[in-house]
Amino acid sequence: MLTIRYRWKGKCPKHPRFDPAKHGRGAIKGSCPACTMLFQVYRHHRETVESATIFDEVQNAGAAISNIRAASSSRAPAGAGAVRAFGEKKAS
Repeated sequence: MLTIRYRWKGKCPKHPRFDPAKHGRGAIKGSCPACTMLFQVYRHHRETVESATIFDEVQNAGAAISNIRAASSSRAPAGAGAVRAFGEKKAS
């Protein structure tokens, strides 16, 4: 499991009420460099959180698949009704 924890706070000295999560890029007044940087930090933070979520989903899916494989291989004895490539059954 991937755990990323950090918090960041930032305010533009000219526009202290600007919130990139609520207002977005369109609310940046006069292409203010501080507001633009806040928006970029917010965007990268959001991308990191999304990537971590996808990573966790892939890890959980991989663990579930390996559990299914282990359970199925322990139930059936080797060679009994084995299926070869392309769905051909082994000749008895």
